[in-house]
Amino acid sequence: MMLRSALNIVRTYGPGARPLLRASRKPVSCFSGQRCLSTSLLASPPVLARLRPQLQHRYIWGWLNAIFNKVDADRINDVGPDRACAEWLLRCGAHFRWRSQPDWQKDYNTLSPITGRKKQYIEEINADNAALMDIGFHHFKGLSSVRKIRFHYCGYLEDPALVYLSYLSHCLEWLEISSCGNITMVGLRHLASLTHLKELHLYDLPEIEDRDACVRELQQLLPGCHVTFPPPRGRSNANKNKEPPPAPTPPHGGKK
Repeated sequence: MMLRSALNIVRTYGPGARPLLRASRKPVSCFSGQRCLSTSLLASPPVLARLRPQLQHRYIWGWLNAIFNKVDADRINDVGPDRACAEWLLRCGAHFRWRSQPDWQKDYNTLSPITGRKKQYIEEINADNAALMDIGFHHFKGLSSVRKIRFHYCGYLEDPALVYLSYLSHCLEWLEISSCGNITMVGLRHLASLTHLKELHLYDLPEIEDRDACVRELQQLLPGCHVTFPPPRGRSNANKNKEPPPAPTPPHGGKK
């Protein structure tokens, strides 16, 4: 019955059915404070009628975000990996800081002109509510100075994306993943490739049911890394604004 319902959703919505099919897994707490609905319930005509506009909206934004995340090899060859990565981060709503500069780059239009500019290197990334997807993580290839990354409330961040953090295995020292509802233990195991990682801070990952077991396993995979995973401080309907507990000072005095 559930398979038939899922097939009906696919026939009705085509590519836009992906968010619904994901809800057929074990219900987990969503950022809205509600529970994910079962596939059989979603297949009922009254529910589908109410969700149709939402599905169309989500599909359009997912399609646009996929375009924003697409890697342009010609652009990387023209301007270099750091500049191309900087443009990708800003397109998707993330911020970053150049090495040896205190100010954050938050606006695409404030990037320095390409002609006659001094070569710059990304050192710190703050992806707070950013639309980063795994297809865009290939922008990390060729970067040599990224020491800290923060992923917070990234709704499109999924397990496959963490595989490509291996591009930064030689330089990444500090990583936070918090309030990213699609991240599971399968994805976190890929962090074992980050051999230079010194601090890993996890928080509010609803797909991880046993935090203590998660910390123990990651500590074995990353023996030289300090791993923290404190319990949530209480859920509410405003989970988007919920911040993790203060983490230790990041390397090189960078801002949080």
